[in-house]
Amino acid sequence: MTHVDILILALATWRVSYLAVKEDAPFKLMKRFRERHPDWGVFHCQYCASVWVAVIMLAMWHIPYLNVIVYIFAISGLCLMLASYSGANHPPQSE
Repeated sequence: MTHVDILILALATWRVSYLAVKEDAPFKLMKRFRERHPDWGVFHCQYCASVWVAVIMLAMWHIPYLNVIVYIFAISGLCLMLASYSGANHPPQSE
């Protein structure tokens, strides 16, 4: 496994764990899931979620055709990180 592979897996893991813990997702699926399972703490802590998501991402990485999904999540994660870093996802401040 190369350094680039690890970076791709890390970005994909960050994206999916952030989606599971912080976002409502399309049609508020994740929000409803968290509300229905409040005792599943893994969906309330990004640190906990990232461990389990990393296991899933690593398994998907080694299955042909499923590793494309890992790439999609990695690209999405990198785009969101860059947008957050650059301030592009924040509305401009009124003066």
